[in-house]
Amino acid sequence: MSQVISDDVAIYLHISLNVVVRSVISVAGVVTNLINMIIFSKLGLKDSMSVGLFSLSLTDFLVTVIQLASAVTFVMDLLCVNAGVDKKYLGYYSLAWAISGVYQISCWITAMISIERCYCVVFPFKVKAYSEVSAVTTDMSQVISDSCMIYINIFVNVVVRSIISVAGVVTNLINMIIFSKLGLKDSMS
Repeated sequence: MSQVISDDVAIYLHISLNVVVRSVISVAGVVTNLINMIIFSKLGLKDSMSVGLFSLSLTDFLVTVIQLASAVTFVMDLLCVNAGVDKKYLGYYSLAWAISGVYQISCWITAMISIERCYCVVFPFKVKAYSEVSAVTTDMSQVISDSCMIYINIFVNVVVRSIISVAGVVTNLINMIIFSKLGLKDSMS
């Protein structure tokens, strides 16, 4: 069975997508979301829609900044091959949790804005009671804190289990070395 694309083409595609495309999209996202946040803050966060859109710009800004950091670790992995730091682990696994968590917060904020707009269309005269800035700010804060707690809990559990697993392997290796130096065949001898 023949390959659809050669290995060299696959490597070039991987590098171009991970370095060029991710970097350009990330830089564009950082710049545009920063401009959005500046505009919203200068106009003032007077109504619920401006609070929602400012929050959405903030979370999208964080996603693109973390994505840019991930792209930088990919470039560092290409340039600094013999460095002692595992840049793929840092860029792909550690930062992926942060990207995913902030992206989920962005999705929740988008859903809240959509629900509010739908509510404005269906109940145009009752929307003022719900869409006060303090109520929307409280809702946004709750979404952000709940999402952060969920992702922090998952991340800590995964990291702690990984550390415990590595510690267990290291302990077993040390025990094997000690037992072999002492001439013992197992821990019961």
